[in-house]
Amino acid sequence: MKSLLTLFALFLVFAHAYAQKSHHKKILIDIAVPDEQEGIKYYLSTLEKYQLDSAMVSKGALHFIYEGEPDALSIDRSNDRRNLATFWSDVSAIKITAAIENPNSLKIEGSAIHSRVEALKPVLNELTLRRNEANSHGDQQLSDSISQLLHNHYVSEIQTNKNTYYGMLILYYAVAGQSISALEALQLEKLFDVDLRSTKMGGRLTQLISPNQLVSINTRAPLFSQTDRYGNIVHLSDFKGKYVLLEFWASWCGPCIPKNADLLALYLNKGNRPFEILGISLDSSKEDWLQSIESQGLTWPQLSDLKGQRNQVGQRYQVTEVPRNFLIDPTGKIVASNISIDALTKILNALTE
Repeated sequence: MKSLLTLFALFLVFAHAYAQKSHHKKILIDIAVPDEQEGIKYYLSTLEKYQLDSAMVSKGALHFIYEGEPDALSIDRSNDRRNLATFWSDVSAIKITAAIENPNSLKIEGSAIHSRVEALKPVLNELTLRRNEANSHGDQQLSDSISQLLHNHYVSEIQTNKNTYYGMLILYYAVAGQSISALEALQLEKLFDVDLRSTKMGGRLTQLISPNQLVSINTRAPLFSQTDRYGNIVHLSDFKGKYVLLEFWASWCGPCIPKNADLLALYLNKGNRPFEILGISLDSSKEDWLQSIESQGLTWPQLSDLKGQRNQVGQRYQVTEVPRNFLIDPTGKIVASNISIDALTKILNALTE
């Protein structure tokens, strides 16, 4: 019996190693950027590792090598961190055509995963926009109806692409965006074999739906501490008894700018109401972070560990994109996620000074 158990344990080890190897590929990424200056350096990064590879423009082209499982990659200019392209890798070589003066002309070929993600985005974005509009008008019935449509679309996409890497990453983002519950995800996870569940994406999903990691509405907000812009340690527990809006953002996030402007107008008129905003930046450059705070005139507490998209609070709250927010009530419970300015204003107006 002992020998059988030993053999079974070895099988699991080899199965895990094979799963990682079968999805772990070395691919070439060739980029044509004819209107960029010669010698300008660019970096290849993932969400977990900045500056994974580097290349300089030579004869209007850049050449990178990526080794690993399919992942979200970005190409950024070194001198000003301007993003040239963000895309999903796959198991084949990727060719990109980009233009500095015309970002809309970006063309990415060779990644089936990226093509599927881009095809899915318009539908999800439209439904999300409609739901946000319903929330801003206080139409909860319509909002719930659209949320159900989003849920159904995600489930259909996952079932259609079961047992594929793409299907698993869609399940991950559906759970992270709270369109699919952790309980339902446990059932949908069974659509993927041990090969896929043993990958890095499979590990992320398992961690995300683990009961002790789950962050959702009507659950206790995970406590945390992080350094503010002045070097002081700020604790979430410092604000017990108040409504607290955790606003995740970054200096490089375009949509965060108008969102911060709306929040600033609200914040300046909050008076003595028991309400606070904690800005949590996914920046890695302290200079960019502080400059953005100053240029936007943000006056609420600003926190960051300068680990970029690996920010520890962001990871604990399962933040996969910005802007993103969570509203915590005075008892420490999460009562809303991605709350609109209008909905937040109504809550604030209901509070007494």
